[in-house]
Amino acid sequence: MFKLFGGNKQSVLGVDIGNSSLKLVALSFRGKTPVLDGFGVISLPEKSFVDGSIEKPEEVADAIVKAQRLAGVKATRAITSVAASDVITKEIQISELFYGFDLEEQVKIEADQFIPYPIEDVALDFEVLGPVQGNPAFNRIGIVACRRDGVSAREDCLDLAGLQCDVVDVDTYVYERALPPEELVPGRACAIVDFGAHNLTFYAFKDGLISYHREHTFGGEELLQQLQLYTELPHDELAAQLRHGELDPSLISLMESFADSAVQQVSRALQFYSASGSQEQLSTLYITGGLASLPGIKDKLSSELGIRVHGLDPFERVEIASQINMDRLNAEKNALTKALSLALRGVGGQYENH
Repeated sequence: MFKLFGGNKQSVLGVDIGNSSLKLVALSFRGKTPVLDGFGVISLPEKSFVDGSIEKPEEVADAIVKAQRLAGVKATRAITSVAASDVITKEIQISELFYGFDLEEQVKIEADQFIPYPIEDVALDFEVLGPVQGNPAFNRIGIVACRRDGVSAREDCLDLAGLQCDVVDVDTYVYERALPPEELVPGRACAIVDFGAHNLTFYAFKDGLISYHREHTFGGEELLQQLQLYTELPHDELAAQLRHGELDPSLISLMESFADSAVQQVSRALQFYSASGSQEQLSTLYITGGLASLPGIKDKLSSELGIRVHGLDPFERVEIASQINMDRLNAEKNALTKALSLALRGVGGQYENH
């Protein structure tokens, strides 16, 4: 079984493998406080990671090594994730008479009934959620299943980079840990939009737990392709300047126009959410990812959608080690949200909302 529900409190690396870049965050604990020890962002060679699948593990492993070197840390434990679209989750009920090895075997039998793959090809994990309300003789069991090759590919990359894979998480759960504390209050509903290189992902949350998610085809790579028509900068350098807000002022009008397109895509994502049948009134929309730094995008979104829009900054809850270059961190923050949230999974159970 793969290790979705594992983890302990030693130093840990959060490794976010994306279509265009690899992001790494190193955390440790000082008392009960998570401490940022280092971070690194490295561009990935083209087609090394495509649509959630690792196509060139050696190149991804090399990027992990470079990112860890850039972070300046020697931690060996790492946490990464698979996309929610690659995962099947289900809650079942099993008699409390099953425990230990017998419970594990019974979970496999139950899972085989709803997983559309041969059980031997599946990475499977489960957690006992507690007794069934009104029927304490049965326990609620949360099951998470994923094709084994997707999990193994990530574990192999970490192994090639000299790291131990402590947990393979799921993207939707990762973003629960990125929510500000005020969104964990019962009755609160909010959303996160993550602008990736190729996809915009909309996540909705109720009481701090994921309630809806959907990917939409739209991302920062489209903006980079447009910008390259007006500059001779190499792709990777242009991407870094975009993340850091260092693009030539002559390109501002193009970015503002693209921000308008991004607003339209977020509005469309919100319409899909409403059409899903949700009656929740979202209190706040948080944005993260490369395009979250586009000029004026928060004000444009707030005006178009009629709700509060904030940048997502889980670093507010983390102590920053003295060796961290704050200018560089502030420039990279939007790209590091998932990597930080992965690392938080490894350093403290208090960051688990589910």
